[in-house]
Amino acid sequence: MQPASATAQPKVKQRPRVLIVDDETALVDLIHEVVEGLNCTVSVAKTVAAAKKLLVNGSFELMLTDVNLPDGDGLSLLSTLHRHQPTASAIVITGTPSVAGAIRAIRGGAVDFLPKPFDNNHLIERLRRALDHQSGLARQEKRLNRLRDAVKRLGIARQMV
Repeated sequence: MQPASATAQPKVKQRPRVLIVDDETALVDLIHEVVEGLNCTVSVAKTVAAAKKLLVNGSFELMLTDVNLPDGDGLSLLSTLHRHQPTASAIVITGTPSVAGAIRAIRGGAVDFLPKPFDNNHLIERLRRALDHQSGLARQEKRLNRLRDAVKRLGIARQMV
């Protein structure tokens, strides 16, 4: 008989899924290329409405959103992201940066605020930091779920005794 560890399938780490929400094609192409270079799966939405559909029906670890979109404010997506995917991270991008805008983004749940223009190295650094943050939140959530399950099982066992 083989030891259990020899027969167990190794866990395949899933590529992080990133949603880019922006209506500027050139910028989306640049971000898409950088994100794929970080071994991520990329989805793109050009409007708030399209992004909301993806957030409700899909699963993402990170969202990059522009503030000014054709059909509304990209910051409105932060609440949708956290409602459907509480451990996901978000980076807000804007061509009109302001302290008030940055505060609004961070209070809305973004982990970073990136003013345009930016270079690839700056973007890569911010993406890595956001993905690390999300990974930590996901691990913490997993531990909490295991703890909740153990407490539930203990409660059932206690009732049986």
